[in-house]
Amino acid sequence: MYFTALTFPGIVLYYNQKEKGDTKTMKDIIKAIIIIVLLIAFLLTVGVLSYLGSKSIYNHGICEKCGGHYEFAECGGGKIKVYIYKCDTCGYVIQTTTLMNPED
Repeated sequence: MYFTALTFPGIVLYYNQKEKGDTKTMKDIIKAIIIIVLLIAFLLTVGVLSYLGSKSIYNHGICEKCGGHYEFAECGGGKIKVYIYKCDTCGYVIQTTTLMNPED
């Protein structure tokens, strides 16, 4: 979807410039569009990996030390939110960057 949305204007500009005979500028535009698409793909990948890492740490709300259940303790952080969960049995604390749902 992003690829289609970002490349359509480039294709239109390419054909407009092709009639004028200036393809060097169009190559630069196409390179810029490709870089933007790759940047968006990279950011989406980082977001997904961050979520999966938090999900792995959370372990469906079950404490890895004693088998108890994590309870939401607090939220902190500045630009990046940090969610802190504490085991109700042994007190073990974990931090995630995603607000977790015990059903996940």
